[in-house]
Amino acid sequence: MKHLVALLVTLSLACIPLFSQDEPALPPPVTTPAPSTAPAGVTLGEFAIRAASGLGIQPPQGGFTPESAAWSLVQKGVKVRPELGTPVTEADAVDALTQLGFKIRTTTPSRVVSRDRFEILCGSFFTPTVMPASNPAPAAAPEDKH
Repeated sequence: MKHLVALLVTLSLACIPLFSQDEPALPPPVTTPAPSTAPAGVTLGEFAIRAASGLGIQPPQGGFTPESAAWSLVQKGVKVRPELGTPVTEADAVDALTQLGFKIRTTTPSRVVSRDRFEILCGSFFTPTVMPASNPAPAAAPEDKH
């Protein structure tokens, strides 16, 4: 099953740009750089938090920080780059997932992982985490059923 999921994610990472090009004969449009107020991409620290949470690692009181999540991953045998504030690349994701036992690869290791790809990646490889605000039902079972 791991191999099938890894193949599907690898194919989705490789095929997404192919499907987004409607008219390949036209030259690329001239674009201006994004303003500095544009939202930042997914950081390696955010990836560490999602990986640690998705692996079911118990967070410290107050929740994971990028540093505590990275340390939790190290304790599980998964090393990540120490530059947790930098954008996560496909090489970062592949490296971490390979250390977890998945057999995956990328042909574009320097490509920064977009938010959409990040969500697909996390949804494919990590158990979804339920945030307290999204779970309004009480978690405890009734105590007196006698």
